[in-house]
Amino acid sequence: MDNLQHFLNSGSKWLQSNKDLLQIYQELKDKAIQSIENQNSQAAEEEYSEFIFSIVLSHLKKKISAEKLFQLFKQIKEKRGIDELKELYEMLWLVGVFLDGLNKQIDEKEYQEMQSIFSSFLKNIGEGPEHLTDEVTLIDSFSEPQIKSLAYFDEKQYNQKRRKWNTKIYFFQTKYNLFSQQNEGYSKLLAMLLSVGEKFNATHVYEGVLDLIGYFDLDPDRVVECILDFYIFKPHAQSYQAILSHFNSKSITHFMGKKFEMFAALPEKSNNIHFKNAILVTAQLIKCQIIQIPSILPYLLPADKEFQEKAQETMKNAAKFYSESYSAQIIISDDEVKKIKEEEEKQTNLTSSFIDNQKLWLLDGLVKVNSWVYFNELFSIYYSCIDLKMHQSLLDSLLILFEWAIDIVYQKISPSSFIKKKHFQNPYSKYFELSLQNQELVQPQNIVGCMDIINKMLRIVKSYVGCNPLLYSKVLRIFRFIKNYNKRSKYSAHHIQTELDSEMIDENELVQLQNLVQELLGKYMLPALNIFECNPGAVNEFWNLFKEYDYKIRMKIYMECHLEHIYSSIFVLIKQGRAIREIKDIFNKFNQENKKQYSKKIVKIANNNPFVIQIFIMRRILQPNYDNLIPDIIGSFQYGTALSQDIFIYLILQYIYDKKDKPNSNSFDKKFDEKNGMTTWFKLSSLFISNFYKKFHNADMIPILMYLLNSFQVSKKKNTTKPHFNVAIDLYIFKDLISKMSGFSLPNTLSENQLQALAGGINLQIQSLQLTEDVRKCKKSQKALEAFFWQKSSNIKDFGIVNAPEDCCLAYYFLLLLGQEKAKFYDNYNYLELKTMESFSDMVTDSLNLLIFFLRFQQDYSQYASLMGPKALRELVLNYKIPIEIAFQITRPGFKPLSILTKQEEQEIFTEIQQVYDSIKYPDRLIVRPNTDDMEEEDEEDQQSKDQKNLIAKYEDTCHKKMWTQIKPQLYSIFWLLSLENISVNKEGYKFQIEALKKNIQEKQSDKNKKDKEKKELKDLESIVKKLDDEEQKQSKLIAKYETYLQSIKEDIALPKIREQIEGVISELCTSCILPRLLIDQSEALYCSRFLLLLFRINQSNLNDSVRSIRQAVTKILPFLQNATEKEAINISYFVNDIFKPFSNYLEGPEKLQESLKTHIHSQIINEKYSYDKYSNYIHSNIIDEVFKIAQQITKNESQVRNILILLNQIKEIFPKTRQQGQECKKLMEQLLEKYPKEQYKSVGTKIDVYYKLVTNLKNLPEAPVKSNDRDKKQSNQQRSVERPVRKENKEKDKDKDKDKSRERSSDRNKDKKEDRYKKDQKR
Repeated sequence: MDNLQHFLNSGSKWLQSNKDLLQIYQELKDKAIQSIENQNSQAAEEEYSEFIFSIVLSHLKKKISAEKLFQLFKQIKEKRGIDELKELYEMLWLVGVFLDGLNKQIDEKEYQEMQSIFSSFLKNIGEGPEHLTDEVTLIDSFSEPQIKSLAYFDEKQYNQKRRKWNTKIYFFQTKYNLFSQQNEGYSKLLAMLLSVGEKFNATHVYEGVLDLIGYFDLDPDRVVECILDFYIFKPHAQSYQAILSHFNSKSITHFMGKKFEMFAALPEKSNNIHFKNAILVTAQLIKCQIIQIPSILPYLLPADKEFQEKAQETMKNAAKFYSESYSAQIIISDDEVKKIKEEEEKQTNLTSSFIDNQKLWLLDGLVKVNSWVYFNELFSIYYSCIDLKMHQSLLDSLLILFEWAIDIVYQKISPSSFIKKKHFQNPYSKYFELSLQNQELVQPQNIVGCMDIINKMLRIVKSYVGCNPLLYSKVLRIFRFIKNYNKRSKYSAHHIQTELDSEMIDENELVQLQNLVQELLGKYMLPALNIFECNPGAVNEFWNLFKEYDYKIRMKIYMECHLEHIYSSIFVLIKQGRAIREIKDIFNKFNQENKKQYSKKIVKIANNNPFVIQIFIMRRILQPNYDNLIPDIIGSFQYGTALSQDIFIYLILQYIYDKKDKPNSNSFDKKFDEKNGMTTWFKLSSLFISNFYKKFHNADMIPILMYLLNSFQVSKKKNTTKPHFNVAIDLYIFKDLISKMSGFSLPNTLSENQLQALAGGINLQIQSLQLTEDVRKCKKSQKALEAFFWQKSSNIKDFGIVNAPEDCCLAYYFLLLLGQEKAKFYDNYNYLELKTMESFSDMVTDSLNLLIFFLRFQQDYSQYASLMGPKALRELVLNYKIPIEIAFQITRPGFKPLSILTKQEEQEIFTEIQQVYDSIKYPDRLIVRPNTDDMEEEDEEDQQSKDQKNLIAKYEDTCHKKMWTQIKPQLYSIFWLLSLENISVNKEGYKFQIEALKKNIQEKQSDKNKKDKEKKELKDLESIVKKLDDEEQKQSKLIAKYETYLQSIKEDIALPKIREQIEGVISELCTSCILPRLLIDQSEALYCSRFLLLLFRINQSNLNDSVRSIRQAVTKILPFLQNATEKEAINISYFVNDIFKPFSNYLEGPEKLQESLKTHIHSQIINEKYSYDKYSNYIHSNIIDEVFKIAQQITKNESQVRNILILLNQIKEIFPKTRQQGQECKKLMEQLLEKYPKEQYKSVGTKIDVYYKLVTNLKNLPEAPVKSNDRDKKQSNQQRSVERPVRKENKEKDKDKDKDKSRERSSDRNKDKKEDRYKKDQKR
């Protein structure tokens, strides 16, 4: 308030003076200017300011009129100039500020009145008829509240006008016409800038620009804009960059940002050449640190949030497109195909979606000018949003820079040649600056620096390195150089000289480089194959390096690539989605007529999309309705690459592993098929694998076979069924694989001719089983399989197999593990359900026998013996706890034949076998694993299990010690060392096959117009005939040798003379030798029966002892049917049927029985009439009927019923042979049908029904034989009864009745004795 009064008093003083206001103003202003120039006190300035305040405030208090004050301002403008008037406006702004401070010091009404007068005065200044200023000057001089109080505009539009006014205030420049210009400085500037070239002296130009700015008073910002325009016109002229470095960075950034905003508004946008040049200019300015990345980014479109949202939306659409590809509709018409493909292209075109992204263009520019440091800085900001396929120009620039960076090293590792090497030329190298190499990506001179560059670039471009096939191949060749660096030798005959031969790499550094190569191959180079459009050359280039890695490394990389890397790219997802849709369309059109054409298309797609396409193929064909496509799909692989085959192996293994590890049900009954013991999916998988390797035997078998080998290794946990299920699945694959690749497919049941052919050589067996053609076609796959199995133990350790025996082949380790699996089945026998585990036990045995058969095919004993060590039997039994019968089965083909052994060698072998048997300890035999210290301790068992094992061990130990008291070690050893081909030859089988082949040859020879194929078949048939003929002669000579040998050691294998001792020997022989061996294989069952008959022949046993011994052997072995698997039941039935051959015609008269006995056991009937009745009755009642009685008691469950039906079907030529046997058999089947109806027990019920119909259809069966003395007595009684009087008839009848009753009582007693004896045998 005091200040206001002071100003009002001063105003009154100036108004009362005689001087004019203008005169007073001029005097005060001149004093103030002079004071400033002379740097005197500020009193003159304060007096001048006080005058202005006083005059204006006096007007606000109405002490001076507005006209007078306005006149003063007008005179100042005319006489002092517009610039001084603008200074006066600044004083008015201070008046306004002062007035705002009076708000609370004076009365409200007075304050409002003064504000109204002040606003009116300002309005008159701007709007009067001779207004002193314009809106821009006024707005620039006063504050916002003061301006808003004026009525020049609508208050709602104030912000808009304010921005426009600010633009006019700060960005207004005077422009001149070049022809009639007020300032010629700009024309000279343009002329000077136009003359600037690439090698122009930038300092000289800059000095000239400064002279022009100073002389013509040019606006520096306008000059900066002019320089930028010329720089954009010639972006390669780096002199402009040097000139701009002297100007304000903020101005340069601002003008470049405004230009990008202008480009964004153009219709052409990013296709404009000036826009691309502007990007290069900006990148170079950033590289020279003239522009900072954070300051230029706000000008670039789109905004960060919009960029991120669009990238996320694109990724989401790509994932949706990929997932929907599996359920995409089937396309039929061409119009629909075209329409849908256009829609897909529109949705999945990455480049069109991000072509106008200026931030991606800036990244592109930084790469082109090689501003590597700032590129990484900007790239790291948007790393999560960028897929390089969004911006093709950026990707191409990165790949060009990548190829340029590694070119020097690549040229050095390339082999020297007479052709001059051509270095790669980077088209953007003119933008590189030598003085800024610390910010650029430089070309390394050595392999270590090159790998550093490759590592950096691949982590940016990732799998998109595949967009440049030439660059992809160069990187792979550098990788191969590093991988094989330590294998290179200048003195090698195959060494190719390179420029880097003299470079030495530290061993530790080399290991790091090789590990880095392995990592980059899996992360980037393998997924890059998905980018190619069917480039087999690039795929083979990759495989030539990748195949040198161990299969474990390859499988691990496949897994990582499959689960992670190939789904990390938007473009790859879209590409694979399209591939799936295309492959689905092919499958819908696939048939026999176009399979060759479409097979090539399938492989063409799968070569560069191996994972997703082969997964789709597996899911499609491993279904019951599509299994007929398996051969065609496997055939299509012949058009593919080795890499796609290797990836398929991984995928099928992964498929099996996933199915096993995560089954649909925890119930074993649901996993296994009732008939075959396997689920459908797995049988199809096994079929696929086996047929694949049969077709492509050159494919790497190590992954699948090592997977199987690792699966066969014995589990440390006991009493569990799940490991057995997994092993059973893998056993099925193993068996099927060997069967298909070798051509040896053994049927479950054999015909009589096929069974007898087992007594011949391998050629006879193959011909009888009709496997000749299969074996001939599998010669190449046999060699490949053989090469794998015969690898030595050094390779086994490389495969990572622990506890592998030394100095043996890989096949031996397979045999060892299969033997342990069989032992484990015995070990867990009491803890497993037989129905569930039958297929497992049979598959272990079949796999073991098939592998042994394959390994000894066309190999002599010495070659087979080289598979294992010299003490293999001892090692298997004592170290690896394999049952001795399985150990003999494995090692038998490797023993030197007994017929050529010296006495010393023979004694050594017999002694070794005896020592091995004596060294077996109980209950260690039940623990199945090698003796190693690192094994985990057994789980604690309950007391009941321990007691049970102790009882078993005690019983087994007792039997073990008593064996040598019953049979001699020589007999035991000979039994286990001989085989069927050593004691029997099937001459009739050879004769039958040779005659059939000769007949076929004659038919083919009669055809005079034979084709080349038929001529070849004719030669093959003649070759087979010759092989069979030679084999028969060789077999006959071999048997003659063994007959001589056995006769020479007759005393060592002689049977005792006393009946009780004979029974003891036969009992022990059945328990320790015959039963364990006949369960192994069908041929072993025949061997056991024929060895027993051979024993009778050699010892020239009398007929009574032979018949009783056969009866004892049969009744000793048959009870095992109650716990036998299906295959074991078949083997037992073969044994029983074959050992009954001497009695097969016991009801057909003494001549035929005599001939049969003489042929098989070299025994004969002494008194034909009496002895025939005696022996036929004994055979009928004590052997044949005894077998049926045993069978009648084995009907407690389905497995037992199945086993006795197998037996009865096998001996149907011997039983039933009488009416009574037929009736009893029919009665038994009726009881079984009632107990196991077909509706509830489909499998067993059907077999019972079939056998029941067979027995029912038997007619004209004879009566059972009767003893001779009973028959004579009966006849004499009949004669006497006729002669005697009728009165004696009743008496005689009563006597006969008494005799019959006595005979029945005697028969019952004999029957009770037999049952007691059978129960004792069974209990034992």
